[in-house]
Parts: sequence; C-alpha cells; structure tokens
Amino acid sequence: MASPLLILSLLLFALNTAQETKAWPELECHTALFSFGDSLTDTGNLKYLEHDQFFDIWSLPYGETFFHRPTGRCSDGRLIVDFLAQGLGLPMLQPYLSGFHGAVEFRKGANFAVGGATALSPSLLREKGVEKLSTNISLENQLQWFYQLLPSICHPNNDCKEYMKRSIFLVGEIGGNDYYFAFNHGMKIDEVQAFVPDVVTSIMKTVEGLIQKGARTLVVPGGIPFGCWTCVLTVFPSDNSSDYDPQTGCLIPFNDFLSFHNSKLEDGIQAMRKKFPQANIIYADYYNALLRFFESPELYGFPKDTVHMACCGVGGPYNFDPARTCGQPEVHSCENPSMRVNWDGLHPTEAASKHVVRALLSGEFLHPNIQFSHHPCP
Repeated sequence: MASPLLILSLLLFALNTAQETKAWPELECHTALFSFGDSLTDTGNLKYLEHDQFFDIWSLPYGETFFHRPTGRCSDGRLIVDFLAQGLGLPMLQPYLSGFHGAVEFRKGANFAVGGATALSPSLLREKGVEKLSTNISLENQLQWFYQLLPSICHPNNDCKEYMKRSIFLVGEIGGNDYYFAFNHGMKIDEVQAFVPDVVTSIMKTVEGLIQKGARTLVVPGGIPFGCWTCVLTVFPSDNSSDYDPQTGCLIPFNDFLSFHNSKLEDGIQAMRKKFPQANIIYADYYNALLRFFESPELYGFPKDTVHMACCGVGGPYNFDPARTCGQPEVHSCENPSMRVNWDGLHPTEAASKHVVRALLSGEFLHPNIQFSHHPCP
C-alpha cells in the first residue's frame, strides 16, 4: 500500500500539472508564425537590401541540401525557423521584404529577420565604439515593419485580437552580432559585457511592443554557445590552454559571456511575465540545445574530430578563413553536411537546426517546459 506521503506527492504533482496546462491554453493551435532576428533566422530579407558584402550567400553551395539552390538562407538548407514552422503545421516563412517585389501572402506569417542585424541601433553601437556593421537594420526596424504589415493581415475592428492570440512570435536569436562586431573591434570581454543590459532592454522592448498589439505567445531564444563556434575559435584563439574546455574544445570565456547574456535575458523575461500576466513568454534555450552537440557529438551523428570544423570553408585548423568564405570560388562544401554542426563558420547546418527544433517542439530546452501542438488552427 502506498504511503500517505507518496499519495500526497502524487496529488500535488497532478495539481501542479493541471495548473500549468490551464495556464497555457493558447498553445493548442496556431494561425501564424512571425519571426525577428539576424542571419540565424533570415529566410531572404538580406537579398532585397542588396548588400554587396553578402553576395556569396546567393551562390551554391548555399541551399544545396534542401532547396538545391541559394535562397538567401545562411545554411545548406533549412533554418531553425523553417523547421519550427513545418513542425507547427505552417508554411515556411517568406521574407517580409519580398512583398515589395511581388504578391506575397503573409496571413500565415512573415519573417522580418535580416542577416547582420543587431539588437541595438547602429547609432547606439557607434556611441559604444562599434563603427563597422554589416547592415543598418536593427530589431527596432524589424518591429516597425511588423507594425506596417499588420493592418493588411487583420482588421482591428474584426478579427485582429483573435488572430494575434493565435499567432506565435519568435523574437530572436538576436544580439550575437552586437557582441561579435564589438569583439572584432578589439574590445575585451568585460568591455562587451557592458552592452548586455542595453541588448536585453532592446529585446524586451520588442516583446512589449508585440504584446501591446495583442500578441499572447512569444518565444524568446537565448544566445548560442559562442565559444564553440567556428568563427570565434578561429578569429579569437587563446594562447592559454586553460581557456579551452577539455571536454568540448570550446573557449570557456566566450561561453561564460553568453551564459551571462542568457541569464540577464531570462531576468528580463521574468519581469515581462509579471508586467503582462496575460502573455505566454517562453525562453528557448538555444545555448544548451547546441552545446550538447559539442559535449556528446556522436549521439547526434557528428564525428568528434570535425565537430568544430566548417563544412563549407577552407584553411586553418577549423576549415575557416574569414577572407575566403563559403560561396567564393575554390571554396567547397564537405561531402556530407548532415555530419557537421557548422555550415560556413558562422551558421549551423540544416542537420543541427533539425535536432534543435525536435527538442524545442517536445518542450525540451523551453522554459517553462511546454509542448506545442503540431497542428495549425482549423
């Protein structure tokens, strides 16, 4: 016979589970998906901004795995946002700027992310000493694009409130470029760490702006493990062997820096939950979802001896040279991208993105730990 203590524990568990389920009713079905961010999320907006320095991503082997052509995605195939849309039973998102070049239907969602985009405005970054940016697009610009689009996809006096409730908003990942550009300017980690409060504030302002327009379900991803990333390992190597994690081979100071960013981001999310209790604000732990590939790569089909190497690249210990990048002549992709975590030195492969989304949709690496329905609203 079960002890009274065990029975009480089971009853409390059931009660807590019921309360948690009751607290997240909007997650049962989804009308649309809207995304904001940088090159980890951009499905082609950068193409319409005509940035010459990103010309390489319009060439094969970009897109070779799934689309069999370059699409403006910084990958061999699909991105996290693509798998997320498919997993939710929604179409892959069209870039918002494509709507200015032909008839595009955005009723089921749109992508506002731009490769090279920053969380902070270019003017604020320049005040902080970061002059060289990839684009002038910031998170604030992307939010304004959403405001401009909204009247064309729902009507405030009719269905807009319900439409916004049944839409999901992916706000990020964003902020990585703010930091990477600062490091490229020669700034030290403690100097760049001073950027974190402003970056988090920018992300939270976007979350707040969306909630004020009626958003009820928002997913806010944290930053990725910088210290494991091919470009960081190549451009910012350390002469001190103790800076490298013996298990993962990642640079500990850079991973600690991103962990600090993520902790402050979670603090910001907690504050937003208190301010807007009607909203479901979910933290997506991209950091640990990706870190496991470096901790136990073989479990995911990634050979340990190439886990840090770019699939598409040339030169150096990590097959990456910032002066000779993927898409340029004589720079080729590896034979099997599905066995690599990193695509071009800066972005994950389709295979890595697929593993991340499988875990996210199951509720793993989401806080609170919830499961999304895999079906759109009827």
